[in-house]
Amino acid sequence: MCGITGFLGFENNSTSSDLINILNKMTNSLIHRGPDDSGVWYNFDDKIFIGHRRLSVIDLKDTGSQPMTSFSQRYIISYNGEIYNYKYLKKYLENKFNVSNWKGTSDTEILLNCIDYLGIDKALELVDGMFAFALWDKKEKNLILARDRIGEKPIYYGWQENKTFLFTSEIKSMYFHPSFKKIIDKKSLSMFLNFNNVPAPHSIYKDIFKLSPGCYAVVNLKNKYIEVKKYWEPKIEKNTFDLNMKENYFVDNLTEILKKSISNQMISDVPIGAFLSGGIDSSLVSSIMQSISNKKIDTFTVGFEKKSFNEAPYAKKIANHIGTNHNEIYINEYDTKNIIPNLCNIYNEPFADSSQIPTFFISKFSKQKITVALSGDGGDELFGGYNRHFFVKKYWNYINSLPLFIRNILRVPLNLLNENQINFFTKYLFNKPNYNLPLKIKKISLALMSRNIEELFLKLNNNWEKNNSLVNSEEYQINLFEELYKKNEKLSDFQKITFLDLLFYLPNDILTKVDRASMNVSLETRLPFLSKDVLNFGLNLDENLKIKNNQSKWILRKVLSQFVPNEYFNRPKSGFAIPISEWLNTSLCDWSENLIFSNYVNELNLNKELIYKTWSDHKNKGNNGPKLWPILIFLSWYENQK
Repeated sequence: MCGITGFLGFENNSTSSDLINILNKMTNSLIHRGPDDSGVWYNFDDKIFIGHRRLSVIDLKDTGSQPMTSFSQRYIISYNGEIYNYKYLKKYLENKFNVSNWKGTSDTEILLNCIDYLGIDKALELVDGMFAFALWDKKEKNLILARDRIGEKPIYYGWQENKTFLFTSEIKSMYFHPSFKKIIDKKSLSMFLNFNNVPAPHSIYKDIFKLSPGCYAVVNLKNKYIEVKKYWEPKIEKNTFDLNMKENYFVDNLTEILKKSISNQMISDVPIGAFLSGGIDSSLVSSIMQSISNKKIDTFTVGFEKKSFNEAPYAKKIANHIGTNHNEIYINEYDTKNIIPNLCNIYNEPFADSSQIPTFFISKFSKQKITVALSGDGGDELFGGYNRHFFVKKYWNYINSLPLFIRNILRVPLNLLNENQINFFTKYLFNKPNYNLPLKIKKISLALMSRNIEELFLKLNNNWEKNNSLVNSEEYQINLFEELYKKNEKLSDFQKITFLDLLFYLPNDILTKVDRASMNVSLETRLPFLSKDVLNFGLNLDENLKIKNNQSKWILRKVLSQFVPNEYFNRPKSGFAIPISEWLNTSLCDWSENLIFSNYVNELNLNKELIYKTWSDHKNKGNNGPKLWPILIFLSWYENQK
């Protein structure tokens, strides 16, 4: 796992020493992504400069150092990621092209020479892994940027004043290039305040973009163009499975596919372990890891001192059952207060999924013993794990058949419930308050008026009713299905909403959260659910095996029950929730008020009245944490980057 950066083009009056100094500064700003080694490559005639920071995981010797040159000398690569089927690809090249002049054992060398021998399109079709890379083609004088299928690894890029093209794993690297301009894009800001992240291909800065998952871009300095090509998108294959087969066939099939994926992802020359939350996905990954390991694996969980939010005992119970070497860390609101000032440095771009906090703590804690951690992320999106998936599967067809005026009547009892009533019922029915439930009920009320799945998805994932209510800018447009419909004409509503989560929520929220938190402490995370084979299986699995008998992720539960008793994991989904609403009224209150009543709100031309009212209501009722958190995170980020 590594950090990549560089630039293409420069002013004619720039000195060679200045350019090299800029490249070194950009590269070293990513030392947390690669503390073990550093390298640069440049060509003044072609005006190309490439930097690399290395976290050594496979092939710890110098033969794995980057930037790396292909056998033919045509290509130079700076690569971040892991190719899990690299041994297969090596044999493929040896058999097809009689390749034998390997210098080392790194997956970088194999990926690079796959591109050299097969071309970029065929190589990307064959690889199974997570990656982002920059590739210089000496022959065509083109720079190629590529990102993995789902977007586990990041890459940012953009022209500055149409003279210099910048690219990097993290935006902070661009700060060290003199041509970079910190101009906030108001539409991106509006998207962030609504979705808690800036979705690809946008970034918080004007003229800087994220490469979308499953894409590669070809950049040419002479013509000043960027051509973005889609090399992968999810597709439902017809007749992939015989639906007349017994359910056990699919359970056994998925079990073997997961074992293969996890086994491939356990290959490492450094210590490896797993995140274990006690939920279905992480428990399944940890259980299979332990079942195929010849020694105890290390598992890690984070707990909260506040008992009503603490899921750590469930993880410990599962760890004891499957026999791992289990490790726990407990955090409280004061730990949170101490880490908040550093969140803007960890995430670079504004990012406001509050589970970013426990994700950072478990990453930092795990790094004390391991360098690679396997995680269960991706299971919800592939196998129907979210409440919205259950809602669409069970109720959407009925609701969607009702006229809008009847749906509006159905909203009345939801709108009449106040926060105190909701908290009273949840506290005494479930033995703990749910501070986010009032906002969720409000979202459900709005969702009842949705005309289609795309609208439903956006309303359920939005913090605000109007997408420009906080920012004085034009409304943004997100066309989530424009390309997808071309390849998948007959998706069910359930397939549509799971595809939306896979293509929008997973890469922009979950994968961003995990990558930035873990790489900030030089920890590599791997996600077995997103391997090529598991991805294909999950996409094509009949939806009635995902939600069945009123249970979400039915098939994953069946696989997990082979390793862990049902009663250990059959409980309501919790997620990585933290009591952010409560903390904003206690230990984080002063920090919040200092930001909300700062000059930044006026400086950014935000809707001051709405922000003040939201804060005032929260102090009285304690129910606006999910709305306030992205505002506070952005203001904190803005203060830091000025």
